[in-house]
Amino acid sequence: MLTAEERRQRILANSESRLAKLRHINQHDNSSDIPPMASISSPAPHELLRKPNEEFNSSINSSVNNNQSQQTSSSSSSLFSTITTATNMLNSFTSSSTTTTKTVENTKEMIVIDKQHILMFILGIIVGILYSFYISIESNFFFLVFFTCCICILTSRYYSMQMKHRTNVLITTAMLSGFKPDFMKKLSLVYTLVSDAWIIFAFYFVSFCLTYVQDFTDEQRWQGSLKTEHVGGEFIQRWTNNYWISILHRVAAVKQLRYSVLFFSGPDQNCVIQTLPYKKCLQQQSKYARITAYEHAERRTTAASRN
Repeated sequence: MLTAEERRQRILANSESRLAKLRHINQHDNSSDIPPMASISSPAPHELLRKPNEEFNSSINSSVNNNQSQQTSSSSSSLFSTITTATNMLNSFTSSSTTTTKTVENTKEMIVIDKQHILMFILGIIVGILYSFYISIESNFFFLVFFTCCICILTSRYYSMQMKHRTNVLITTAMLSGFKPDFMKKLSLVYTLVSDAWIIFAFYFVSFCLTYVQDFTDEQRWQGSLKTEHVGGEFIQRWTNNYWISILHRVAAVKQLRYSVLFFSGPDQNCVIQTLPYKKCLQQQSKYARITAYEHAERRTTAASRN
């Protein structure tokens, strides 16, 4: 009985003997059986040089016609192939679309439109009507309804979400959207057109109203002495001398995390925040000193970082 090493040695010896036989056969092979190759510099055949011109031209024409027919046939075949591939692609696309539409289920988790979106739209129309009404007729009713609408529009949707979703939301206008954080990335275009447009709309009216506050000349024109454009949100409390709170928000339960967010729309850092010249705001002594928007934001940011 042979061992494994002996079997390996025998296989190697047999392979070496076979290679030696092949080398011997290749060395003694007769090369005369191979037909000689034609010389590269051999002259052309004599009958080809004496070919008549007519026959030569006819052969050229026939070759040209053959080439044209081949080209037309190839073009038609290529056109047919492109049409075939296009139809195949269309069929595959339709089949894939049908399969995808069949697999996707219309669930409530796909797009969650909160009822407050409809409320925002209605309040936006009301704000526009009241704004035109306030321009034509000076009314204290406008002050009540206008700021109520704006505060409702700026009500944060951040606190209505579950705690596990709050860290996924950017501290921007995303908190005012009714969409869940998991679907904000997929609906970025819709979110930008809908949510951001409403927020800019609300800030526009707040900044415009507070820029021109009951300051008329003899010609009944706006002076705009209160330079408060592009400032909104947290300054409402200072402007109204605590008559209106800054932003309505839902406070979480005790020992739960919550966030207070500052809302700005291109703030003017040199803007002086002071009590507005309204009767409701001036019924009691002012509780807030004059302060610029930059100083106020810096204090709020410092206080938030300490906590």
